[in-house]
Amino acid sequence: LGSAYPPLCSTALRATLWGSALLGTLYSAPPFRLKRFPLLASICIMTVRGALINWGFFTHASITACAGLGATAIADQQWRCIGPVAFFTLFGTVIALIKDVPDVAGDRLYGVRSFSVRCGQRQVFK
Repeated sequence: LGSAYPPLCSTALRATLWGSALLGTLYSAPPFRLKRFPLLASICIMTVRGALINWGFFTHASITACAGLGATAIADQQWRCIGPVAFFTLFGTVIALIKDVPDVAGDRLYGVRSFSVRCGQRQVFK
């Protein structure tokens, strides 16, 4: 919607949407398919869910809400996003570790050496 109707879009929103789309594509689409590599998959998930989305949407909302107050007022608000970024980065870590547990058979079949394939389903849940 932001790119379709520029008055509703900020640079922060545009960067968030394009960054999420880019990392999602690198995560899923050949030839990259970063989901095959547990560390890179985890970094992608934590980056998008933790930092990119939270900081990007928060910055967009700050820019929109504080538009008349100037750049200093917007910059002063950025520290308020540290808590959600930390929480959702941790949450993204948990998602990255357990996301492949239900699909171990499919991952083995297609040669994806996910954390669940390498360590086993039971071990991941411990």
